Amino acid sequence: MDAGIFGTPRSPMPQLAGGPAAQVRGYWESLRTGGGIPWRTAIDPRGLTGALDRVFLAERIGAGLAQVRLSGTRVNELSGMDVRGLPLSCLFQPDTRTELSRVVEGVFQGPRATELHLTARKELGRPLLAARLLLLPLLDRAGNCTLLLGCIDTGGEIGRAPRRFEILRSVEERLLGAAASMPEPVAPDLKPAQGYLRLVYSAD
Repeated sequence: MDAGIFGTPRSPMPQLAGGPAAQVRGYWESLRTGGGIPWRTAIDPRGLTGALDRVFLAERIGAGLAQVRLSGTRVNELSGMDVRGLPLSCLFQPDTRTELSRVVEGVFQGPRATELHLTARKELGRPLLAARLLLLPLLDRAGNCTLLLGCIDTGGEIGRAPRRFEILRSVEERLLGAAASMPEPVAPDLKPAQGYLRLVYSAD
């Protein structure tokens, strides 16, 4: 199946159409010269202005496993800590992580562009929280699909962190014929002296 919808919603999902996730998808699409998968080195934070606080970059470290390398401030607020170096599964309920692993592996191996509709349970100090998670494949310097560009857009107050999500629905689009069709672009000089880039959003 080239595209599919998996899972059955267990609670109402507020509409989060447009917004940061749509901006990130549009920017990623603009980098797909010839329909290929974009290179990591083509990503310029200036193209994501307005969504950077909700953006993250993750790397495949094993089958179905992705480790967060860069994270925006909103992503960190959901976890209550800096999630760099942690698995993407840290944002999910334990009973959801098997499904997340399947989805993540599909992004890398499909490759697939995937959108997840999520919910975080209502608990003391934690209101019901809906979210939309976008996962988009990227090529590393060797031309392998081992990286992903992500964006998590939430509706409503975060409440008391950490928040852990469940998957209500996944929409997975297989990118047929996707490959690197252009040489790797020269990377923008993005890294500060510490050796990492922290994504920080500014409305100025």
